Amino acid sequence: MNPLSQVSQLILTTAFDLYIVVLWLRFLLQLLHADYYNPIAQFVVQATAPLVNPLKRIIPGNRSWEPSVLVIILLVKMLEMTLLSLLVGGATVAPLPLLIYTVVSLLQLAAEFYFWTLMISVVMSWVAPGNYSPAAVLVNQIIEPLLAPCRRLLPAMGGLDLSPIFVFLGIKVFQILVATAAAQVMPLLGGL
Repeated sequence: MNPLSQVSQLILTTAFDLYIVVLWLRFLLQLLHADYYNPIAQFVVQATAPLVNPLKRIIPGNRSWEPSVLVIILLVKMLEMTLLSLLVGGATVAPLPLLIYTVVSLLQLAAEFYFWTLMISVVMSWVAPGNYSPAAVLVNQIIEPLLAPCRRLLPAMGGLDLSPIFVFLGIKVFQILVATAAAQVMPLLGGL
């Protein structure tokens, strides 16, 4: 593969995945009832409105979650996979392998999202504990549902919270299971 193709692939993947993360944030912020007036939440809503609002009329949601956002995430990732396939191989992929590979890629992307969100939360707790920032509030609202069960099982020891270690391990186990399942299923479907 030549360098220009690699750079094109990197730019395409980065742009699509960043937008998917913004869409995922919109879904999570509504699901977790995050502060709508937070400036970052406002940005997320405005950045995703052009795709989400028209589809909300077709696939209505409720106050807690919007299935239209999940549909858009799936469609955007499928478009990314199709464009990558055309860029690399010059051909499209059959619909079933494309759908399965898209779901696997989204599960891996979600695991990476939670890994880095937890990492940011841990670093912020060391660097600026107790300080208010809109980003810190949203990060804590997103990661708290993962940390709370671990905290119930293993309370803080002398002020030291070990729950992030167990969440990191859980994320890595999830990534291994997804990769193993994908490695077993994709050859049966012809792969990408």
